[in-house]
Amino acid sequence: MIASVADDESNNETLDELLIRFGKHLRSKRESLGLTSAEMARKSDIGRGNYANIESGKKDLQLSTIMKLCKGFGLSYYELFEGFRNNP
Repeated sequence: MIASVADDESNNETLDELLIRFGKHLRSKRESLGLTSAEMARKSDIGRGNYANIESGKKDLQLSTIMKLCKGFGLSYYELFEGFRNNP
């Protein structure tokens, strides 16, 4: 496992778990827009394979990738992460 990511004492989530949970968060947002993963990858200017790896939690994200996701979803950083912290 990768190092633990903790924002408080009760959260000992590993990076792998965090990435999987964030991928599910993105998938839910994408599906609520009625878009396929290929469409979102294109809107975000991210390769289809890379986008699939993000949604499946297999890819650690760089800030530049998060910026592309914001563009694709048409959301601010805050809006992209909205609801993420409270959805384990």
